[in-house]
Amino acid sequence: MSGRTVDGRALEEIHEQHETLMEMLPEMVVVVAGSRCLYINQAGLKQLGLKQMDDRSVWEFVHPQDVPLLMRRAQDLSMPGPPLAVKFVRADGSSFDVELRGKPITFEGQEAWLLLAHDVSYQRRSQELLHQLAYTHPVTGLPNRTYLEEYLQKLTADPAARPSSIAVVMMGLHHINVISDALGRSQAEQLLRLVVERVQRVLPSDGVLAHLSVDEFAILLRDVSPAALKSMVDKVHHAVIDEPFPLETRLTPMTCNLGVSVMPDDAKSVESLLRNADLALFSAKQGGRSRVIYYQDNAAEPESRIAELELEQDLRFALERGELYVVYQPKVDAASNRLIGVEALARWRHSVRGLVSPATFIPLAETSGLIVPIGEWLLRQAVAQQKAWGRLHVAINISVRQLEEKDFAERVRRILADLQVNARYLEFEITESTFVRHNQTVLNNLNVLRGMGIKITIDDFGAGYSSFGYLRSYQVDCLKIDQSFVRDLPDHRNSAAIVTSIVTLARALHVDVIAEGVETQAQRKFLQRVGCQHMQGYLFGRPEVPERVWVQRGEDNPFDLVIQ
Repeated sequence: MSGRTVDGRALEEIHEQHETLMEMLPEMVVVVAGSRCLYINQAGLKQLGLKQMDDRSVWEFVHPQDVPLLMRRAQDLSMPGPPLAVKFVRADGSSFDVELRGKPITFEGQEAWLLLAHDVSYQRRSQELLHQLAYTHPVTGLPNRTYLEEYLQKLTADPAARPSSIAVVMMGLHHINVISDALGRSQAEQLLRLVVERVQRVLPSDGVLAHLSVDEFAILLRDVSPAALKSMVDKVHHAVIDEPFPLETRLTPMTCNLGVSVMPDDAKSVESLLRNADLALFSAKQGGRSRVIYYQDNAAEPESRIAELELEQDLRFALERGELYVVYQPKVDAASNRLIGVEALARWRHSVRGLVSPATFIPLAETSGLIVPIGEWLLRQAVAQQKAWGRLHVAINISVRQLEEKDFAERVRRILADLQVNARYLEFEITESTFVRHNQTVLNNLNVLRGMGIKITIDDFGAGYSSFGYLRSYQVDCLKIDQSFVRDLPDHRNSAAIVTSIVTLARALHVDVIAEGVETQAQRKFLQRVGCQHMQGYLFGRPEVPERVWVQRGEDNPFDLVIQ
């Protein structure tokens, strides 16, 4: 001790300085002696809904269920480690989540505790919403494909605890899109919810109903005998088809197909179980409406499989025959409406069949491995077109099969060198499932590609594979909001909340965000209002061959697109 003393005025000035500093903080600051509040800053009063402090006990604004926890852990508040999570109660009785830290101090001459309470309510709500986005379907609130796959993996992880049988029943509804066009999207969604209610009424308590896509569902049943499974499948089938569904002023009949696969009889792994159920459903659809097919080794082989093999064979020669070509869809800046780039998309004009939908041939290319040569051809075509255009950025979809090739990044480097194109004008769009695999070769390629200056975008963000932990492990540059959420804007409450959360997440991660599938001015205005920088969709231009991608030159950006 030095022996120096501080006079009363100096102490008062120090106290005033501390109080001024605490008033400047945006967080709640509370000084407590015993249980009595000696001081609450203005931020704290506002969060608690109080006009003034008065004579209050700290327990007045701690939620009753958390009082024992805080009393027990009070001395730990100043220790290193995570803060204490508790609920505080506002003057109106509502509660909010806070993370609490503390430190013993001397305040106005007496021993006290300085408490700093960080409001994490919004953060918690965002986390809950993102979890909902990752594991549930936005229309019905049912578990989605990601949840189903993870649940099955957990269910089968321990052979000793594995159920004696696991059945997956795939259910495909008919004409949902037709009903949506005729009666409106809201009525189609109401129909889906009514179907869900009926099916859930006949399922056992441990049955799981998942919503996989617009018109496709999956039912998971455990420990069922063949007779019990057949009975349950019949109940589900008749629940859907026996009685029409009341929509507005009309009764709407519904038909469906069912495909059934059982582990271990039909499959030894989760992947083959789901695949075989899909094949059984496909076979049921090929046979007409309201059919039920149980998977067998040759259940999906006949005509449908032969046709698929023939199409795959044709796809192998499509490059040689010059049947593949590239179209480009504009991407625009939301604030200025200027063209900021294009997305390169592969198209197939079959010599006999005519135009083959990308929804048909891209999955076929993926499963057959043809996506690797087709993807490299698309990359070379797009890079060559970028060189012809100049400073326009070009986005290209890259398959995980390409990224699993050890020399993929080096091949990209060679293409850029051959055509003398700067890597910073390229953007690679990669689906979320790519990141979930945690493949080291994929990670290495992504790191090299980003090091070259290529922008990495997560495509179809939120479409069902979200496991947001990968965002901490991989560096990305942009999130692309899946069009299934954009389609229902601005009227669909859940879609609006999800899109807003994704934009907020992108801002917090300091990455760009783009919305695809923008078709109306109302969607555009909503996206601008929530802060979405970039957009893509029919409102700004359809995919076109290079000669028909309309651009006009400007002073700063050589490719300006004016949207009326």
